[in-house]
Amino acid sequence: MRILVLTYAYPPMHVQMTSASLKPIAGLAKIGAFADVLTVKNFPRVLPRNSDLCAYAESIFDRKIYADGARKYFSPTLKLGGILRLPDLMASFGREMLGTLLDLDLRQYAAVLTWSPFHSINHVMMQLKVHRPEVKWIAQFSDPWANNPLEETWRTNRWSAYFEPRMIEAADAIVHSSAYSMELMARNASEVCRRKFTVIGHCYDPALYGEAPVRNPDKIVVRHIGTLFGRRTPEPFFRSVALLLKRRPELATKLSIELVGAIGAGMLASEAARQLPKGLIRSIPKVGYVESLGYMRSADLLVLIEADVKHNLFLPSKLADYIGSGTPILGLVPPGGSMDVLNAMRCWNAKPGDVEGISQALEQALDHVQNTPEAPWCDDKFQRSLSPEAVAMEYKAVIERVVA
Repeated sequence: MRILVLTYAYPPMHVQMTSASLKPIAGLAKIGAFADVLTVKNFPRVLPRNSDLCAYAESIFDRKIYADGARKYFSPTLKLGGILRLPDLMASFGREMLGTLLDLDLRQYAAVLTWSPFHSINHVMMQLKVHRPEVKWIAQFSDPWANNPLEETWRTNRWSAYFEPRMIEAADAIVHSSAYSMELMARNASEVCRRKFTVIGHCYDPALYGEAPVRNPDKIVVRHIGTLFGRRTPEPFFRSVALLLKRRPELATKLSIELVGAIGAGMLASEAARQLPKGLIRSIPKVGYVESLGYMRSADLLVLIEADVKHNLFLPSKLADYIGSGTPILGLVPPGGSMDVLNAMRCWNAKPGDVEGISQALEQALDHVQNTPEAPWCDDKFQRSLSPEAVAMEYKAVIERVVA
């Protein structure tokens, strides 16, 4: 089986979807599939760069095709204003991507697999299907397209609402990482179109973590990895730690709380943060993806913090990486995809606004770390279901279904 992966999120572009799209393809390679990738080199400079996944990507793909390989750096997306940004910063590359696709012998591929949330990639494939209707297209979504509750730009919302039903009609299969985001997209679709939908979660890759580091026996290192901003705030966690220290003051000298990644202004100077013992909280600037996996593996306890909302449609790929690290996890999560996974894993969790519940769950997790560190902390079978080979088998089943 040979597939073509069509994506903008490719190293050295350093966005969340870069790692999330590479790992399942690595899994497909491990079970005997072959993959080529079509992407771009000269993406806008406003998007972050990091080379830490370049070697990993090189090992996965047999052939790398760059749609803009001959073009000098120029981004009309940034120079000509909002219209050419629709629905995202990469929309201006659509013509090059389509032209390169039309020049390829697509008969050699069982299917073309696209990755959002650069949703403009879907528009490229919609146009391709007009010219090459026989090409099988599988569209992967980690975030909703239309009706995305986090999208506040009216032009983008209008664009997405217009093109989403046409994308659903054109695609041969649609994969979501969360059942909740899938239902949001599928609720207005016909029964025929709904049969195109599948949920396949994110995966981790053990090959990326390296050797397990030696832990400091005198400290219990509790880490959050990732960006904190807006409603995704550490404030309830700080308050829960303060509550715990009132019950267990001896933990004040044992705990070390580390926040790895960008943090919103003022979050470390909040009243709850100031009430904690000096030196208990440590802020570490944003690191590359592979380095972040090292921070996950060397912690004693990982904390997942989500926004305090009624229901969360999204399932962060970071949670799969947390699970793959082998480090126990405490989740501050609302009902939704993350809570479902944490409950299936039998991990400690509480709602983000439940300070008392967080404090109790934190105490239980720390007791495990201190007193029974060798005891199982999660469901091994569910953990294995997120391995790259297991997730790749799910993608393989979708590919086989569309080509049958």
